[in-house]
Amino acid sequence: GEPEFLQDKLLEGGQMGEMRNGINYREVRIFDNQYSVIKFYFVTRCYSEYMEEVLEELKAIQPHVVIMNSCLWDIHRYGPYGSADYAQNLHRLMDGMNSSLPSDAIFIWNSALPLSSKCKGGFLLPLYDTIPSIEILEANFVARDIILSNCRIFLDLHLFFSNYLDYRAADGVHWNHVAHRIISNLILSKI
Repeated sequence: GEPEFLQDKLLEGGQMGEMRNGINYREVRIFDNQYSVIKFYFVTRCYSEYMEEVLEELKAIQPHVVIMNSCLWDIHRYGPYGSADYAQNLHRLMDGMNSSLPSDAIFIWNSALPLSSKCKGGFLLPLYDTIPSIEILEANFVARDIILSNCRIFLDLHLFFSNYLDYRAADGVHWNHVAHRIISNLILSKI
């Protein structure tokens, strides 16, 4: 959460707040070059009190495009019912998005990408090396059904990158610059 990166600005959280990889972590950034405005919210759950605040902001902003994902945090960091709550929270999220976004807005849900069998990512709880791949696949399947039933776009990055695991970063969670260029291209192809 640095104060500035490639001409964007940190508005909230990050270095301005508590720098911990917990469920209460917040980071809000904005990039505005007079032609385009891009606003970034770091969320650890697809629907929460914080997400309700974000939805209110979206209602005021009236964005053209919203791109979202929170799957790994949702299913891993919220106790034994995280996976079960995920579907219910996705339904709530979509209700909120459908009532907050303009009718012609594009909403894209990016699926969670594959994790390595041994991860060093900060979102994992102590004593965990990874999330079982079947849990991620099941969560992505649930998300796909809910997103598509709301006539929104589900971008299956998991399926695509299952064939490009060598683009995964050394921490087993994140992905390299080549993968991010591909992700950007896949997103742009949906817009």
